[in-house]
Amino acid sequence: MTKVISIANQKGGVGKTITAINLSSFLTILDKKVLLIDMDPQGHSGIGLGIDIEDKDYSTTYDLLINKDKTLEDCITEIEVQDKTLDLVISNVELSYAERELEKLYRSPIQILKKKLKTTIKNNIYDYVIIDCPPSLGNLAINAFLSSDTIIVPVATSFFSLHGVEKIAGTLNEIMEELEIEFNIYGLLTRYRRNQNVSHEVHETMKDYFNNNMFKTVIRENIDLEKAIGEGLPICEYKKSSNGYLDYKRLAMEIMSYGN
Repeated sequence: MTKVISIANQKGGVGKTITAINLSSFLTILDKKVLLIDMDPQGHSGIGLGIDIEDKDYSTTYDLLINKDKTLEDCITEIEVQDKTLDLVISNVELSYAERELEKLYRSPIQILKKKLKTTIKNNIYDYVIIDCPPSLGNLAINAFLSSDTIIVPVATSFFSLHGVEKIAGTLNEIMEELEIEFNIYGLLTRYRRNQNVSHEVHETMKDYFNNNMFKTVIRENIDLEKAIGEGLPICEYKKSSNGYLDYKRLAMEIMSYGN
């Protein structure tokens, strides 16, 4: 059964896209069939995997959502990760126009991604679909949420990053109540520094926000994660000896264990 996971936070600098890229990559090298969809107009998932997102030869998330004749298969770019294939739907700034255009084109503009994924999920083509969400709560983000069974909210270990957590957790609960749907919401602690008091305090506060629905894995502060993205590579292709490699591998394995 396909698991659809959105990675969302309104605050930047918390490791949202780094998590999307590296979680997708590790699930792929652990023999899972994975699709990564970039729903953020910044297009950082594609950039972080070495794609020129402005190349007109690529079909994008914008094409998938706006062009009624475009199928998911039409928009996939294949990425090689350790001799395995990760499927990616890239985005670019053009996707920012989709917020308004969806309203004009469709009666239910928040359900389009779910409809486009319907056949793929029904046929279990993928084990996991990972969605990198935009840092906002408009039509694009809600399309992602309504397509998902799980939402991961990365939170960096600073008190400033906690300010948006209560808001996004509350919004997600409101969406579930209003639309009568359910998805699991998990907190992921990122940029963790073991010897820093604030890291422990933020961790404890997050348990309250997420009702202890927290990953056991924490993502430690690690410059290699940023360097890898700068090279257009996931950490598994960049430096196997790094903490970032170990942490994201653990996260992928923890998520896989939830399906057993």
